[in-house]
Amino acid sequence: MSHLFEPMSLGNVTVKNRLWLGPMSQYSAQATGDHASEPNAWHFQHYASRSVGGYGMVVVESTAVTLEGRATPYCLALDSADKLPAFEQLVDSILMGGATPAIELNHYGRMASTRQGWMHSSYLAPDAPLGWLPVAPSPIPFTEDGAIPRELTDEDIWGVVRAYREAAERAIRAGFEAVVIAASGGNLLHQFLSPLANHRGDDWGGLFSNRIRLVLEVIDAVREVIGEHPLIVRMAATDWDAAGKGWRLTDAVELVRNGKEHGVDLWDITSGGIVPGVVQEAGPGYHVPLSDRIRRDTHAATSVGGKIISAGQAEQALLSGQADAVVAGRNALRDPYLARRWQSELDGVDSWPLQYWRGI
Repeated sequence: MSHLFEPMSLGNVTVKNRLWLGPMSQYSAQATGDHASEPNAWHFQHYASRSVGGYGMVVVESTAVTLEGRATPYCLALDSADKLPAFEQLVDSILMGGATPAIELNHYGRMASTRQGWMHSSYLAPDAPLGWLPVAPSPIPFTEDGAIPRELTDEDIWGVVRAYREAAERAIRAGFEAVVIAASGGNLLHQFLSPLANHRGDDWGGLFSNRIRLVLEVIDAVREVIGEHPLIVRMAATDWDAAGKGWRLTDAVELVRNGKEHGVDLWDITSGGIVPGVVQEAGPGYHVPLSDRIRRDTHAATSVGGKIISAGQAEQALLSGQADAVVAGRNALRDPYLARRWQSELDGVDSWPLQYWRGI
């Protein structure tokens, strides 16, 4: 059997293989009304098809811990218990295909209140229909024409920690078997990490130990309520800032070392997103060297994606010890059954369970 399709133990869960569906926003939730920001028929079929398609873990897209933390009005949020039935149905749709259901909890901070992704994420002004004023560690807009976000107070920041804790508790109640904390892609936790977005002079900014404080507080709060369930942190390994003034790979290594004491089971390695227009090294498998460095320096478990475009490339990343799992992104959007195709290529067998062919 190929290494990519071997089981992996993580926390109290055994994931059936090491090729996972990454969290990719669908921008397809209802924006207003009683069922706003809940999963719907689109999400049920989208995630069920990827589960049937053979991925070991299916990570549900970025799900906001508060309504103001959504990227768009059309994103999911797990901000209240009223939404549990819809999320429970989503979990059931994933379990029926045999995958481990996981969910990414997020807060977009200054990148919130935008239009849907296919509209190039142009900002919704605070006074526009469906728009709101974003919040951030510092009053620095993401783009020159974006709204100046409201700077979070100390009380607000502790409110963010509570929101993550409560959303994680709801996620476990809904049946999710793993929780992913997002500290990447320019979102709120990433904003606190990076000096490019965090200009605070208090205990939440400035020194490295202050800038990583919110991430560690959120990790602790989530770990407390999810018990032995796997806790994954999706982290930007670098901002790709040419001047070296942003979040760097050496910073990421130190955060992972700190995170060991806080119960993180695995780090999902990404990069960039904190400021627009940054040139980054985005060739095939461009995150694999970042994962390799973090894994070698810390001995922490990692997963990695980023233009991994073939079964052989994914297998090599694991065999070479550069990662413990591979995350599929855009390829999985194009082909729900990519995992089964790759398993057939690597192992030379038809990976479709017989029950999927009944009646055909």
